[in-house]
Amino acid sequence: MAYADMITKIQTTFEASIGASYPTLYQNEDEQDFTKPNGGVWIRLTIKPADSQTIAVGDEVEFRMPLVMIAQVFAPAFSKLATMNAVVKLIQDQFAYKDLSVGDTEGTVVSFQEPTVVDVGRDRGQYQINVSVRAETDFFV
Repeated sequence: MAYADMITKIQTTFEASIGASYPTLYQNEDEQDFTKPNGGVWIRLTIKPADSQTIAVGDEVEFRMPLVMIAQVFAPAFSKLATMNAVVKLIQDQFAYKDLSVGDTEGTVVSFQEPTVVDVGRDRGQYQINVSVRAETDFFV
């Protein structure tokens, strides 16, 4: 399993279930330029890895890589709050405690945990709600 394949699979799953209905920016770099969609609800999705850990040694070395998927849901201030809450619920339903098969020959699975929701509030004409979902995957080298 390549890290890029795992990120692509998470983004593809997000796009199929949520991003198809709401404009979504897939941001993999901290300093990546983007253009904010005009009006309506939109999402910025970022996936951040953490340091992997060795969890088993034998003929093959097994590693565990934690990561976090952060979906920042935005809308113009003082509008679309019900729609934003529906998007948050959709993200929770799609990823909470779910396993996502990356589909390679090793059977790699990304296991998502319980989402954390933070109502950031209004700033610069936008309202923001963040949904963070921790996950982890084990892989062999």
